[in-house]
Amino acid sequence: MWILPLPRLGRHGRTGQTPHAGHRSLQTPGGYLDIPTLSELGYPINVLTLFWSLAPRGTPRENIQKVYEAHKKAAEERGKEIAETLKKVGA
Repeated sequence: MWILPLPRLGRHGRTGQTPHAGHRSLQTPGGYLDIPTLSELGYPINVLTLFWSLAPRGTPRENIQKVYEAHKKAAEERGKEIAETLKKVGA
């Protein structure tokens, strides 16, 4: 059993090369309504998708702050669009 995000598996599942058994989240993402969630199949599984920004130890604090500010700005300016895109791909 593989638990992969839809962007990595979705194309193959649609061709039948790698059939989907069920979605790993509690809600079926748009575009995949024909595939049940694992919870609907009787498996109480809910896998969250997390996105991380990492930096090597010793990275100057000002560089980390720049990345933080860029993420914050993107979330403020385009948060709704980002959320809609992530929902479409099943993240």
